[in-house]
Amino acid sequence: MLNDSQLHSGFGWPQQFSQKGKIARNFENVPWLSYQEEFNSPRDAISFFFQFDDDDVRYHGRVRPVLDICQNVDLRDLPSIDSLDGEKRVAWLIEGQLVDGVINLRDCLGSLTARRLAEALSTPVQGHPLFSLEFYLPFRAWRKTKRLLRDERIKISDQESLRSSMNVTNLMPPGGGDEANQVHGIYAGHIACLVSGHDYWQWTAYFSIDTWFDEDEGINDQVTRYDNDMEDESGCDFEPDPCSGGQDDARKPYWNPRVWFLRIFGIRLDQIEDEWECISLHLGNSIERQDREHKMLLREERLSLGLTSTERHGSRVNSLKTLMLESRDILQDLLSVVRETVKIGASFLSTEVNFFLQVDGQAGDTSECYPYLRDIRRIFNELDQLSFRLESYQEKCNSVIQCCEALKNNNPLRIFSPISDERSAVSSHGMLQVQVEMEKLRSELIQLRVKNEQLIAIEPKDVEEVRVLAFSTLLTQAFSQTTALFSAEGVIAFTKNWQSFLISLLVAYGINFSIGTAFLIWIRRARRKLQDACASKSEPLLPVVQPTQNLDAASAITLRSRSEPVTQGISTHIASIRFNEGDITVHNRRRFSDRFWSSYRQPERVDVGIPIIR
Repeated sequence: MLNDSQLHSGFGWPQQFSQKGKIARNFENVPWLSYQEEFNSPRDAISFFFQFDDDDVRYHGRVRPVLDICQNVDLRDLPSIDSLDGEKRVAWLIEGQLVDGVINLRDCLGSLTARRLAEALSTPVQGHPLFSLEFYLPFRAWRKTKRLLRDERIKISDQESLRSSMNVTNLMPPGGGDEANQVHGIYAGHIACLVSGHDYWQWTAYFSIDTWFDEDEGINDQVTRYDNDMEDESGCDFEPDPCSGGQDDARKPYWNPRVWFLRIFGIRLDQIEDEWECISLHLGNSIERQDREHKMLLREERLSLGLTSTERHGSRVNSLKTLMLESRDILQDLLSVVRETVKIGASFLSTEVNFFLQVDGQAGDTSECYPYLRDIRRIFNELDQLSFRLESYQEKCNSVIQCCEALKNNNPLRIFSPISDERSAVSSHGMLQVQVEMEKLRSELIQLRVKNEQLIAIEPKDVEEVRVLAFSTLLTQAFSQTTALFSAEGVIAFTKNWQSFLISLLVAYGINFSIGTAFLIWIRRARRKLQDACASKSEPLLPVVQPTQNLDAASAITLRSRSEPVTQGISTHIASIRFNEGDITVHNRRRFSDRFWSSYRQPERVDVGIPIIR
């Protein structure tokens, strides 16, 4: 529409829209239907407007959504609609103009039916270049109704509802009284605004918002709400502007189209943020309740020692997993919408925002746009933070789902028989003691493995090399010490001859051999103590039969009773470490596993599993 020469920059506001121009009267007041009749077109108004063929690729991509919304309605049929919908108030129309600085408002047409709207609305289609400012924002709304609402507007393309709805009553805690009959739902909505005109003095704004999910009459943003306000406040100077949600006075409008656009943009963004915060609050509370249920379930699972946990908790685990799966799917749908909105904001604040930052001294100086831009930036940042919050909820859902699956996999259904109280359970205090003992044994085992690896790493040839090096060191060190002593003439005064040199050398040899012998005795004693300690701790921790073979890797020991399958027992692992030092062999260090069982009868035999060769 505009050449690059008409712009100050890539996203500058064209000066021609800041200058008032003259437009022919017949151009401004030609209705769309009259313009179409000049061509004697056999097409319907929408097809004529888009000028497309049936095989045009744009039909499915860009035109199809418009046809889904318009529902095959022809503008020629609007004035003659005889159904009840023909008298339904669907729009609110306000007109006015600024003449020589004086506001000249036309009497508000108020709420219009489809018939009156067709008669009152005209659309310019030719003439001077037009500017347009527009935003389209998807959102979701949480509503509590007596039944789940369905959008009665059906799309032509797939015969589905134009807007979606989800029943989320299962995520809410059970309520009493009237609350028990309420249905919680998340409903899809859309907000659209278009500001189009020739310049600052001649422009038109179009605004629409979904309210199909609000059943009650008089809800904000419904046409009937403003119609009732006009009747109740007759004679009042305040006329609510529907585009701003009734916050602004239509009799004192913002005449700068850019300022008005940002004002409406900020108000509707704030409204969308409130809707999202409501959804986040409800879902967050629901997920927190389910997470508390999950933690309580884990606590009961630990204290019960698996005696009847699967039978008692199986249904709760399945119910918790189902709720978390439903919450995760809902969050995935909501996150896609929030991210789309955040991307819209990122694009606007990085590119299109420059249309509102130009201060060129022309009419409609944009300095008054700055406060609204700051609010818009703040709201988009808050929506971005809300998306991170929803992502954290989704991660928590995934964590609980994985835990529920682990509980089901690690606790298969078992058949139980009555047992005595002293054999049926183990106190939590006893469990704690066993766990502490497990950690001690584990640390000792790690130390033994380290020492074992160190000893295994030393081969006989390495020992011979060490002995040769040690002997050569004893020989050379004494000679070096004696030589150093005879070279200190000014420090130590004594007769220097071959007799004193020989005596000094023998004394140095004696001192070195004494120190080496003392270290060798200390090392051998420490090694002997360690071997004795390992041998004393090699007794079995449980009254089970000692396996005859030395196990080089961990093997499972399962307790069996005589006449019935074991459903409870103590599962242990025996880990062996073997190393030779002289005639001593250290082996069979036992530790508990992470599972604790309790047998019904006294075990009569032990089955040793096949060793796992590492």
